[in-house]
Amino acid sequence: MLPSLALIILVGLALGLPCGQLVLSVAVLAILITAPLGALGMDLTYRKLLTKA
Repeated sequence: MLPSLALIILVGLALGLPCGQLVLSVAVLAILITAPLGALGMDLTYRKLLTKA
């Protein structure tokens, strides 16, 4: 997920698109929102999903 967001940001800024700053802001917000949600999801489900070998 992160490499694809970085690519979108770089392409938008490299081409000098007027929406480059907006794309950067949305990508950063997406990372800031989804990273804690993923960590919380892993914390809540690891006991059910992982078993001892």
